[in-house]
Amino acid sequence: MHDVVIHLGHCNRTRGATGTSGIYQGERRSEQAFVKAVGYPLAEELQRLGIDGVTKLADESLPRCEVFVALHQDGSTSSSARGSSVGYPSIGQSATLANLWKANYALQGWPSGFRGDNYTKALRNYYGFRRVHADEKFLVEHGFATNATDQAWMWGNLDKVIRSHVDTLTQWFGVNPTPLPPASQENNMGVRYEVFDDPIAKKAWAMWGPIDKPYVDVYSKYVAGGEIVPKGWYGVRDAVAAGTMIQVG
Repeated sequence: MHDVVIHLGHCNRTRGATGTSGIYQGERRSEQAFVKAVGYPLAEELQRLGIDGVTKLADESLPRCEVFVALHQDGSTSSSARGSSVGYPSIGQSATLANLWKANYALQGWPSGFRGDNYTKALRNYYGFRRVHADEKFLVEHGFATNATDQAWMWGNLDKVIRSHVDTLTQWFGVNPTPLPPASQENNMGVRYEVFDDPIAKKAWAMWGPIDKPYVDVYSKYVAGGEIVPKGWYGVRDAVAAGTMIQVG
């Protein structure tokens, strides 16, 4: 079983649902080209970090995995439509994982905000969700290819787009994750997580006080000699499974 299957939206279809497109630096760039530009280096980086990530084209068979992520761009007949969004089924911790990605995308500087989760039927009922056996499943619409601002940022910041996924998955699996920023910078997503049923964490939080966070705090703290010091990283997946983290708002 693979750790991650990266679904390259619409690739390599030549008819039917082939995806959207938009203009970048005077030339038309397709959604298929974008998701390949993100998905292939993402899989390589995950493999380098010890996470078994593989890419699959739109209509290829999908192997069993722990995490399934489908990469897409959005499109509209209105050039003013903009923003990113995520879709996921009501299984496991798919919503937690999808919102962890949103937080990491925002931290990379995504300028156009987010539409509501599962705000379209296509997001809620993505066909790939039915075709794959995975513990967690989510789809990412990185932004609107048909909006000049979104398209320019996505193509002009491919490294940041890829990094948002790398950070999300390393944080999820607990593999050399990128540290989260101070809590004062984390209060823009309106989601609060708290530690519970963990005696050591309770001691730390009793001294430290509650903190609002947009995603699970994937490192724990412990008390040593009266001081709170880093205990080290563990994955969001394991924190949720162990019952040391819950979403409360």
